[in-house]
Amino acid sequence: MNYHLKLSVLGTFIIGKDDYVIAGLLPSIAKNMESRLQQPDN
Repeated sequence: MNYHLKLSVLGTFIIGKDDYVIAGLLPSIAKNMESRLQQPDN
């Protein structure tokens, strides 16, 4: 297999996985932000 083809396939795989990683982190980020917003000022 050609080096450039392997590199292209790997790059496409990484770019495709990026959305799933971000989507997996969003609930924990939202939960963290919600807890900060709901704390009363003292």
